[in-house]
Amino acid sequence: MYAGGYELAGGTRFWHPPSVFDGRGTLGAYPGGTPNTWALASDHPETLGYWADFERMAKEQPNVSAVWYQVCMVAKDVPGDALANARRIVSILRARFPDATLYVSPMTGYVTSPPFVGDGAERSVALASQLVADGATAGPVLPKLEPDELLPDATHENVAGMWRMGRALLRFFGQTVDEQGE
Repeated sequence: MYAGGYELAGGTRFWHPPSVFDGRGTLGAYPGGTPNTWALASDHPETLGYWADFERMAKEQPNVSAVWYQVCMVAKDVPGDALANARRIVSILRARFPDATLYVSPMTGYVTSPPFVGDGAERSVALASQLVADGATAGPVLPKLEPDELLPDATHENVAGMWRMGRALLRFFGQTVDEQGE
């Protein structure tokens, strides 16, 4: 989702996932996912291709110096399970890219939280903080999404939301591999 906004705003450092929300409501095969979904994908790669897509992108861009992990949670996520699975994902990322800086951020908040997410955005703050306490580097904390920046699903950002999140990511990470973020 935010990779698209980062690219719209002119960023060039992120991988381009094979299929993300397009800002108009089209959901592809790589929608993001909670720690629980990514852990499930690790256990069942034949069903969920998250890690296969991840590995394909890693092979296309082998010189990874930083990884940004934005921890997303939804209302049904059990905090203890989410933390255990998030730590598992961090272990996978560190094993795959041992020399890369691992940035961790909570998911973006909402001015009015959608029912599907519930208090997930607030709980993701505590989860990201725990991963930083475990040794990850604090990543960007993005501004809350306004209702007019959301798709009709009231959960994912539209083009306006993508632009605003993309500009915030540019401020943190910089635009190109040669430019340092703020």
